[in-house]
Amino acid sequence: MFTLKDIAKMSQLTTRTLQNHLKEGLLKGTKIGRSWRFTEENLKDYLDQGATEIGLRDVLDEQVSSFMNQELAGVLTVLKIKQGRNSRLISCVADYISHNIPDGLITYKAFFKPALELVEITIIATLERTLQITRFVQTLVEGASDEAAVK
Repeated sequence: MFTLKDIAKMSQLTTRTLQNHLKEGLLKGTKIGRSWRFTEENLKDYLDQGATEIGLRDVLDEQVSSFMNQELAGVLTVLKIKQGRNSRLISCVADYISHNIPDGLITYKAFFKPALELVEITIIATLERTLQITRFVQTLVEGASDEAAVK
């Protein structure tokens, strides 16, 4: 079971936006007391709708413009990685960024498309930071490939 905060972290949407999506019927879940809980099926259905991706793309476009308007040399990188249906790649990347990029000079968005078993990570940062994150993602993907080969 997932909480509203879990889904916010995975989707890069605010809890307020997710609450609006609950009211609009885009996101389905179960209310237990004052908290919402979501199954993996609820999450899959929500992410498969495409509405989340459109909303995130709008936010991303705004953040790209904002970042590029700063007096920093920024690059935009999109990583597309084929992953299994239970991918933890997005949360690993989010944890890595929060612990290893303290200067805040990065914007990223990540989408998991379960139907395609595809993770798409868009990074807007300096070249140095982008390379740092790309190397980290590469080690995760290679590690996952090694684990699959052993099984």
